[in-house]
Amino acid sequence: MQGKDIFDLAPLEVLVRGTKAVPTIIRSRDPIRYVGCTGVPDETHEVNWLLIDQTHEFDRCDQCGNVYKWTAYEPDENFPGIEDVHSH
Repeated sequence: MQGKDIFDLAPLEVLVRGTKAVPTIIRSRDPIRYVGCTGVPDETHEVNWLLIDQTHEFDRCDQCGNVYKWTAYEPDENFPGIEDVHSH
């Protein structure tokens, strides 16, 4: 797994503001994911940390209004067994 970013920590490039009809998709292997929004499209505010939750229809930044939607990662053949990372 050397060289693989299994935690997907790279910044998400958001070029247009997400809406309810076309939200910014946040992929996760966990039921929640923290996202730092800095304003869409031009970093219009300080970082605002949001909790993107699979049980929510959508989540919205209260600073810029960008709409986010949690979506599950599909099992990935590049990371065999990744679905069991939290199993002990």
